[in-house]
Amino acid sequence: MVAERHARTGGNRSLRFTAAALATLEAYHWPGNLLEMSNLVATLDALSHSGLIDDKDLPAEMRRQSAEREDFTLRGSEKADILEAIDRSGGNLTEAARRLGIARSTLYLKLDSYGIDRRRKD
Repeated sequence: MVAERHARTGGNRSLRFTAAALATLEAYHWPGNLLEMSNLVATLDALSHSGLIDDKDLPAEMRRQSAEREDFTLRGSEKADILEAIDRSGGNLTEAARRLGIARSTLYLKLDSYGIDRRRKD
């Protein structure tokens, strides 16, 4: 990892990362690739008192981008689950809602939010 390389090549210490920080780093797009990552690690090393890097220690833009990707992934997954339940129910939305474990009215709201046609066969 870049943090280990930084420690070997003159960094003050070996940095440790919380699970939340690692998740944010992995989700980040890294437009500057390795150079951007190396610069971030050097900055974190200089600013960290304990050597333990948490999500809140990372730049706000990085955290925001990670949260947006997570939200996008969750929404896509939910939409796919809804479409699959409707398909398995033969288009019957009452049955699809039962399969999903939600009220039919909640399913209608979700269909509207995802732009899915509510015409049904029940």
